Parts: sequence; structure tokens; C-alpha cells
Amino acid sequence: MRDPATGRRDLTVATACIVTGLWASSAPAVLYPSFQAELGLGFVGTTALFALHPVVLVAGLLLAGGISDRFGRSRTLAAGLALVALGAVVSTLPAGTPALFASRALEGFGVSLVLPAANAQLGDVLGVRAQGARLAGTVNACAAAAGTVAAFLVGAAFVDACAAGLAQWPIALGAATLLLACLRADDRGRGSAPGTPTALPALPALPALPALPAAQVRTPFWVGAGVGAVGYAVAAVFLSLGAHLGSDLTGGGALTSAACLATFPLASALVPWFTVTLPERASIVLGGLAGAAGTSALLLVDRGGQVALTLAALTAGAGFGLLTRAGAALVHATVPTGRRAGGLATSSITSYSTQAATALVAGRAAQDLGLPGAFAVLTPAVALLAIGAASTPRLLRVPGAGQPTPAATPRGAGNRPREATRA
Repeated sequence: MRDPATGRRDLTVATACIVTGLWASSAPAVLYPSFQAELGLGFVGTTALFALHPVVLVAGLLLAGGISDRFGRSRTLAAGLALVALGAVVSTLPAGTPALFASRALEGFGVSLVLPAANAQLGDVLGVRAQGARLAGTVNACAAAAGTVAAFLVGAAFVDACAAGLAQWPIALGAATLLLACLRADDRGRGSAPGTPTALPALPALPALPALPAAQVRTPFWVGAGVGAVGYAVAAVFLSLGAHLGSDLTGGGALTSAACLATFPLASALVPWFTVTLPERASIVLGGLAGAAGTSALLLVDRGGQVALTLAALTAGAGFGLLTRAGAALVHATVPTGRRAGGLATSSITSYSTQAATALVAGRAAQDLGLPGAFAVLTPAVALLAIGAASTPRLLRVPGAGQPTPAATPRGAGNRPREATRA
């Protein structure tokens, strides 16, 4: 039986790690216009800087996404946080563009260690049954939103203070603080769920795909990974070009534009939190439609200004939150306990690959067509992806899809281990 105090501590640390990871991921989002002005980076350069992070993150997930299943959550989190802190410090060095790209690479690899381990720790604490999986997805969405809001508002405050180069110092300090907390914690890795055996067969060097033997279990997993990836495509539009949109088309300052864009992660947290009991099927349908509507509303920003940008960000953020919450719940519910981090890494690879590809396409379109032309091409394509995601619940043929089936529930994932029941 897990000590409740230990469970609360692990839940707090995991949540704080997700906040820090998403803060590091989104930190340059409002800094791109400053980079463009001070370093001469064009749209292709700034979106390449944005896309480098998810590219390195995906590479890290392929190499070490399931490493916390083998070496423990706390040690993996500590290693990832160390890289995030180092990357944040490197970004403040007076080395210009090379320092920025090195910083993004270090942070990307660090986040590739942090996010799967932190999300797996959420599952360790909250469980894999329907209610626990849904709550884990909601906590993940809220923590990610908090990190993104912090990145927008803190970064914009540094820009307005003419100190954009120092905007990542708070990330370095936060990551260092969490690193100390992880080093002091009792490590929690494979076999940490109640009733899970403490010794499992050795895992392969690369994270294997989740061991989901039944088709009715594999389908919810890939639906969850797919709708999450669509949510990240929607987010990429706002994160890679949103700051340019706010400054160039609405004429607002850095903090005003950041406040408009911050409604995206705010909605992505609040909507899932207040709809935590909404079934995954309904969340996917509503999230896909909201994502399509919010992305399409960007076409009105040049005429509607900051009000249109705020409404677009709110609507798209709600869609992102519902899609990623439902996706995370489906993945948590279908990944076996002993392979949880590896399964979550597989889902994250899908999401971040989609985000990187969307950002690179957005940058090339903005460079060749200008911002209005880029959004005229990009937003209908992403809106169609979101509408497609809204149609995927028909693939969930199992009643109550999103709840673990017997094939997906590993031995010992219930309330008590079988051995304890016999005793």
C-alpha cells in the first residue's frame, strides 16, 4: 500500500516537471520577433529554431523514451532537468544564433527525458483505470498549460524590459530546484504500481512499441496518439507564428500579444478541468471541432485585431486541451504498467513529429507568401486535420472505449495484487 504522503509528493513533483518542461519548450514563442530584429533571422530561421526542439525531442524519445521504466522515474527526471537547466543557461550566453540553437537542442533532449517519466509517474500515482487515466490526462493538460502561460507572460515581460536574452533564467532556476527534489526522492520506476512485480525482463535498448496484444486495445492507443498529434499541429500554428501575428498584424506590444496568445494554454487547461467527466469520445469530437474553428478564425485577425486573435486562441486552446486530454487518457488506459514510459514516449513521438513538421511548413509559407498568405494556406489544412480527428471516435468500437480492457490491464494493475487477495 503506497504511503499517501509519498503519493502526493510524487504527484506534485511530476506535475512541476511537466510545467517546467513545457515552459522550456515554449520559452522562445514570444521572443521570435526579437530574434528576427536583433539577429536577422527570417521566418524560416525562427521556425527552424522552433522546430529544432521537437526534432531533438523526438530523437531523444526514440533513444531513451522508456528509460525510466528501467532506471527509475526520479533519476530520469533529474537527468532531464539537468539538461533543461543547462540549455536555459546556454541561451543567455552572448554567442548569438549558435547559442540559441544549442540551447534548443539541449532543452529538447532534456524534455524528452522529463515528459515520459513525469507522465508515467502520474500514472503510477493515479492508476490506469478509467477515472485515474482521465485524471492523469487532465493533470497533464493543466500542467502543460501552466508552463506555456508562464513562457508567454514571463518571456514578454523580459522583452518589454529589453532583456530578451535573460528570459530563460527562471527556467534554469526552476529546473535546478526540481533537480534537487528529484535527487532527494525515493526512486520510483518499474514495478512501482501497487501489485506490480519488482523485477521485469530486461527492456531493449530502444523503447519498444507498447505490448498491446489485442486489436481492440491497439486501436484506442493509436486513436489517442493520433488525436494528440492533431492537437499539437493546432498548437504549432500559434506557437511558431503567433508572436509574429500579434506584433505584425495587430500592432500590439510584446506583453499585449503574449496576453492574447496566453488564452490558448489557459483555455487548454480550464476546459479539460471543468469537463473531466466528459467521455473520451465526446472530448475528441468537441475538441476537433473547436480546433478547426479556432484555427480558421486566424484568417480574421488582420481585420479583427487583438479581439479576433484572443477569440481564435481561446477556441483553439479549448480544442487542444480536449484532444490532448482525451488522447492521454486513451494512452494511459491501454499501456501496460511495466512499459508505461515507453508507451507514452511512442505517443509523444507522434505528437512532436507532427508539431515540428507543421512549424517548418508554416515558416516556409510565411517566408514565401508573407503572414496573410501563409495563414490562408496553412489554417484550412490544419482545420481539416482537426475535423478528421473529430471523426475518429467511430473507430472506437469497444463499449466504453478509453477504459482498459482485460487485455490491456497488466497483472497487478488493479486495486490489490492477486497474491495479496489469496492471502
